[in-house]
Amino acid sequence: MIPEYTYYENGALIVEKEAWGKAYRLNYDGSNTELWSVSGWYAREVYLAGKDAQNLVRLGDWPRGHELKETDLAVAFYDGGRLIKSYSTKDLIKNKNSIDLTVSHYRWLESHEFNLSRSRFTLTTLGGTTYRFSVSTGDIVE
Repeated sequence: MIPEYTYYENGALIVEKEAWGKAYRLNYDGSNTELWSVSGWYAREVYLAGKDAQNLVRLGDWPRGHELKETDLAVAFYDGGRLIKSYSTKDLIKNKNSIDLTVSHYRWLESHEFNLSRSRFTLTTLGGTTYRFSVSTGDIVE
């Protein structure tokens, strides 16, 4: 994953290059096969699962501001390059007092775990709520 390249000019934010990323499989013969190609978003953490990495889990970045918003991505699930389900921090945090505020951002996530063998992704919020998701559907399963 490569983040977008931005700079300020005359007080305006200029996006010189959009965020993008690729994932490859290294084949036994030394060649590689592209499995994924994304553009327009960046995530510090992505997880691949399923046959030929069909499924991708994207963890949201550190949200700006001090309020939970529908536009603040918590986690998103993709199948074959298509978004199948996403959750905002507002979807997952039930008690707005359970976020940790900084000067410009807020923290909501305590921990996360990717279980490749069971195709599950688990998140635990700072408030102590644990969600288990199916990687292939994005549904909350527990």
